[in-house]
Amino acid sequence: MMEEVFDVAIIGGSFSGISAALFLANAMRKVVIIDDKQPRNKDADVAFNLPTYNQKDARVWLQCANEELDQFPKVSRVEDEVVSIAKEQACFTLSLKSHKKLTSKKIIFATGVKDILPNIQGISRFWPQNIFHCPYCIAYKLQNEALAIYSTIEEAYQMALIICKWTDKLTVLTDGHNPLTTDQYQHLQSLGISVVDTPIHYLDGIVGEKIEVDFNSGENQSFRGVFMHLDFELKAKTLIQSLGCKITENKLVEINSEYQTTIEGVYAIGDITTMVQKLTTAIASGTEAAFFLDHTLSFEYG
Repeated sequence: MMEEVFDVAIIGGSFSGISAALFLANAMRKVVIIDDKQPRNKDADVAFNLPTYNQKDARVWLQCANEELDQFPKVSRVEDEVVSIAKEQACFTLSLKSHKKLTSKKIIFATGVKDILPNIQGISRFWPQNIFHCPYCIAYKLQNEALAIYSTIEEAYQMALIICKWTDKLTVLTDGHNPLTTDQYQHLQSLGISVVDTPIHYLDGIVGEKIEVDFNSGENQSFRGVFMHLDFELKAKTLIQSLGCKITENKLVEINSEYQTTIEGVYAIGDITTMVQKLTTAIASGTEAAFFLDHTLSFEYG
């Protein structure tokens, strides 16, 4: 019995991966999606800026997209985790956690990133219902609410200028640091934006309703939500690097204009390739990468 060979193995089945799979399916390609069902936004209640699904449950969008993919006989789906990949002649062999092996001509990494919360006591239970990292993804729903920005670096100033258009009840929390210049501080003051430099002791409150910031001074302030520019890490960094793919200084996978990594035959899409990490950019990257990949397959295999 001949070994089954896929045209493309897509690692990750969220927005970018599904988008690539749909394009390749319409291009008559044999595709397998390997997904561990742990997307970055699995706990998000609604999506913003997603046409036809604005302020609706994005999981419904994914469900509909998966139902559309089920109509294509050349698309397979595996709920599993890829633990290693080896290049063997013209193909890649993917070893799964379940000990199964898959063979594919090309690979697309759509594995996403994992957000890293700052080390503040009590913070984890408020993520993501009261702790937010993207104003464009939630702030419209929080208009005129008491909001805060947590930042210990100069970006606090830029974040304040962006977020203040949604509310006039905005406070910048620098947690014992002094990242602002005198001019920046005075500018924020003139806009009615408060700046609190006192170190934070812990976070309390009611999840989904309010978050109470308790300071070392014994004082406290209550907010509907706190915006933070969170650090992140590649979910599949070890696997990606094992193939020799280059990681940039911004912790992203380096790609060319066709979404191919520094290793031939290996592509990357979605949040792992850009600092503009939005649902719509993830979807677009999947479509673009699939377009270029189908051209490459056509030239290489006829």
